[in-house]
Amino acid sequence: MANSPATAVRPAAKPAVKKTASAGKDNYAAYAAVLAVVLLIFSLGLYFLLHSKTDVGNRQQYEDLPQVIVQSDSDLVRMKLTLEIGEDDQDWLKKNRAAIILIVDQATIDVDPATFRSPAGCVGMQKKLRDAINKQLGADKIREVLYRDLLVQSKAEQ
Repeated sequence: MANSPATAVRPAAKPAVKKTASAGKDNYAAYAAVLAVVLLIFSLGLYFLLHSKTDVGNRQQYEDLPQVIVQSDSDLVRMKLTLEIGEDDQDWLKKNRAAIILIVDQATIDVDPATFRSPAGCVGMQKKLRDAINKQLGADKIREVLYRDLLVQSKAEQ
C-alpha cells in the first residue's frame, strides 16, 4: 500500500497564465498619445512665440518732461509729467520735445492751482495738456499725459 492511488501525492498544478493582447507587444497607443501631447505643447509654444513678436508695434514709450510749477497768491503746484507715445513715434518726439515743453508751459500759465485739489481737476488738466499738444503740433501722437509726481501746497503751509 505504499503507492495506492488514494494516498499518492500529485504534483501541484501550475496556475493558469492569462495572455492578454498587449503581453509581449509594444504599447503603440500610449506612445502615440504621448507624442500627440508633446506636439500639441510644441505647437502652442511656437504659436505664442510668433504672435508675441508681431505685437511689438502696440507698445508704449514714455518720455519724461522737466518739472512744471504753477503758482498763485495762495497755492503752489509742482508737477513732473510723463508723455505716453507709440513706439514708432520716438523720432517725432525728439524733434518736437522743445515745442512740447513750451506748449505745456503756456497751457499751465493761466491754470488755477486749486484745480489740482480735486481728482476731476487733475484728470481735466491731463486731457487739456494732451489736447493742446496734439492740436498745436498738428499730430495725434501723444496718447496720454501722466503725472509722475504731483505736489499741491498751500503757501500758508510753507
